Amino acid sequence: MIELVDVYKAFGPKQVLNGFSLRVERGETFVIIGRNGIGKTVTFKHIMGLMKPDRGKVLVEGVDITGLSNHELIAVRDKFGMVFQGCALLNWLTVAENVALPLRERTSLSKRQILDKVMEKLTLMGLQNAGHLFPAECSGGMKKRAAVARAIVRDPQIILYDEPTAGLDPIMASVVNDLIIELRQKLQITSMVVTHDMASAYRIADRIGMLSGGKLIEIGTPEQIRTSQNPIVRQFIEGRVADPAVAERPT
Repeated sequence: MIELVDVYKAFGPKQVLNGFSLRVERGETFVIIGRNGIGKTVTFKHIMGLMKPDRGKVLVEGVDITGLSNHELIAVRDKFGMVFQGCALLNWLTVAENVALPLRERTSLSKRQILDKVMEKLTLMGLQNAGHLFPAECSGGMKKRAAVARAIVRDPQIILYDEPTAGLDPIMASVVNDLIIELRQKLQITSMVVTHDMASAYRIADRIGMLSGGKLIEIGTPEQIRTSQNPIVRQFIEGRVADPAVAERPT
């Protein structure tokens, strides 16, 4: 479904992606872990065609998107839904209006059809009675579920999640994790998740990749990552203060 092949990306002297390669299968939930500022968001931007690599290929359903025109990229982005870390709900719109926004902007559906689609997704997220609320009236968990409803309202094939459990208490984080799993099971959506929350990563992932030095240094099942003997992986998942012997390799 998604493949990056030997991708390089630098910003001035800083090499962010340094031979990054990854293959995500259809219907899989792939989680990327790694320290702040290491290139996780840059990876997402390449997958959606918002950035072009200095070198390498980015394929979505077998099509290399690096050479596509802006018009062609719009069609590719229609395959995606995005759940932002801060939810990115518009404060002056109700929950229902936020969820409806992609349909109003990107489809020719009637008002009735839009309302039906919005209620379908709000119900799936357990928000069927919250459509009239404004974001300021919602809890953190409700905002996150509203953001997921907006991401799936156009029935995308792929969802990208940026820190989906950030800022949530453990109970609500579990609710969001269950939603991600439920979407995969019910809708067969391919998901990529960036997170620092290892409890979440172990729960939702089919596979986990550790990003370090501009590439994935280890990929495995949750259990394989949990028991990894790679010192950089162990330092991250255990949250240990940097040890010079296992400090991140310079790029």
